Amino acid sequence: MLILWPVGLSLRSPARPNAPVATILVGLAFVLRFAELGSATWTPRALTALIPWLRLYPDPGTDLFGVWQLWTSCLLHDDIWQVLLAGLGMATVGAALERQIGSGSFALFLAATVPLSPVVSVLAGVHSPAMGLIPAVVACAGALLILAPTAHLRLRLWWWAVVAMGRSTLRLALLWWVTGLILAEMLRLSARPIGSGLDSVAPGFLPLYAAGLVLCLTAGQLFGRSGLRTVAGHAP
Repeated sequence: MLILWPVGLSLRSPARPNAPVATILVGLAFVLRFAELGSATWTPRALTALIPWLRLYPDPGTDLFGVWQLWTSCLLHDDIWQVLLAGLGMATVGAALERQIGSGSFALFLAATVPLSPVVSVLAGVHSPAMGLIPAVVACAGALLILAPTAHLRLRLWWWAVVAMGRSTLRLALLWWVTGLILAEMLRLSARPIGSGLDSVAPGFLPLYAAGLVLCLTAGQLFGRSGLRTVAGHAP
């Protein structure tokens, strides 16, 4: 049996050992995902009722939409696999970018790139499922492809058989990692039913989502070629 686990990117700024913004986002994503599982007895009732009260995501049954939801919808994920994939991506790629450019610049970067993917669906008038942090992670990868083109994702591989076990570290180029992330997300969504609501995909949504992810990747690269490169270059 094999277990493959991402450890992090092969770069770290010694002056910025922590990534508070990325850590908080991952924590909120997991808390809200568990809060959505309202039938679970261990979920506090007040926490379960908090999500619709905050209106973090458009109501699938109505046409109501708040501009702030272009940002807050990134905290909601439609299944546990998506939040795991997005959480690991933000904890590795997002945290690596935050260490390179600083938490303030990273927060501004997310504020500029998070709305890009949902706004594509909004302008097209197509209801989308909860897209979570995946578009933000793709944007972070786009910036790192410019700021640190030789960065590799370090993967820890554990294996064991009946009488033996071992561990090794693999390296995966960032370009191939983000390509695999986009493909995995598209395959995951293509297996969902067609309809409305957090657990389904609206007709015509997948091409729009793919375009939104490409837009996030491109925006991340443009930011990397402009202001972010200057900030990273002057890191203490």
